[in-house]
Amino acid sequence: MVFKILLFSIIVYSNLDISINNDTIHTVVAETFYERARGLMFRTSLAQDSGMFFVFDRPETLYFWMKNTLIPLDIAFVDSNFVIVDIKHGQRGDTAIIKSSRPCLYALEVNFGYFKRHGIKEGDTIKIIK
Repeated sequence: MVFKILLFSIIVYSNLDISINNDTIHTVVAETFYERARGLMFRTSLAQDSGMFFVFDRPETLYFWMKNTLIPLDIAFVDSNFVIVDIKHGQRGDTAIIKSSRPCLYALEVNFGYFKRHGIKEGDTIKIIK
């Protein structure tokens, strides 16, 4: 008799509110390897003022892709001083690599076009509210 063991991890995200230029974004935090790897994959929608805030162990060039991501996103790469280094765009399902131009400690994903609509640009600083 052969037994198959299914291994999976339950991911429980914490929440964090972030402010950029007086706009508040309600985020879930991805800080473990598994949370970061899952990201926003398989979600069919994202609330208007919501996103995902990725926290890495140390500053490094960050690499993202949109495989299995069903909604288009804006990605802000953020350095250890909370300054937005790059704003990139990802299209649903695209497997092209999206990378930061220099080492970053954080990334913020929001709905496509959010940063432009709110006048958020490279060089702006994010603030952690709670």
